Amino acid sequence: MKRKILRGLFIAVFGIASEAAETDSPPPVAKKRGVDQTLTGYKPTQLLSFKIGYLYRAGGQGDFKHFRDGSVLHSGDHLKLIFTPTEDNIYIYIFMVDSHNNVARLFPTDKFKGAAKANKNPVKKSVKYFVPAKSKSFQLDNNTGEESIYLIATRQPDEVLEKPSKFILAKAKRRLIEPELVDDVPDNTPIVFIEDGKKFSVLPKYLKNMCEECVYRVTFQHH
Repeated sequence: MKRKILRGLFIAVFGIASEAAETDSPPPVAKKRGVDQTLTGYKPTQLLSFKIGYLYRAGGQGDFKHFRDGSVLHSGDHLKLIFTPTEDNIYIYIFMVDSHNNVARLFPTDKFKGAAKANKNPVKKSVKYFVPAKSKSFQLDNNTGEESIYLIATRQPDEVLEKPSKFILAKAKRRLIEPELVDDVPDNTPIVFIEDGKKFSVLPKYLKNMCEECVYRVTFQHH
């Protein structure tokens, strides 16, 4: 049985009960939005870098592939995020916002039924974090439109981000940046995981120039 997490957002696929993507071929790309640099006069400091994969599985079938800003995804697609911090004691906040500005927090997700218990802050260096879990994915529901995933990294817990509310989106948009998302080094070991009884192997991307308290946004079209 599946339950919707916020109206018009997505369904978390956790096997029977629920609450709340690598190949070289990305999904089709819609009109490019890009990631804006806003907040005039804001000077990013203390750059962060870590490995991350924004993955999708078309219709819950076949292999996981990377999606990116401007991609086109469809109802029924499965989504998964995988990231690996490069330093200790970092606080990671990941939110998904639908076309109606409904907000759901994807990380930390320790309170979601079926989500990985390890998905809590602060994160640890070199540990692989699977969102929502190593063997689970989120499934896009039938509510279509433009949706965004926001990622924020800080070295101290953020009181606003700890309590999801309508103020989160406003705060996130004030500190949008455009860090570089590049392929990882050639000799990097693939991330291996099992879902629905099938083994997957993906190579992560490397998110560089991510400043503390800045926000990285990936916006996709949900058809």
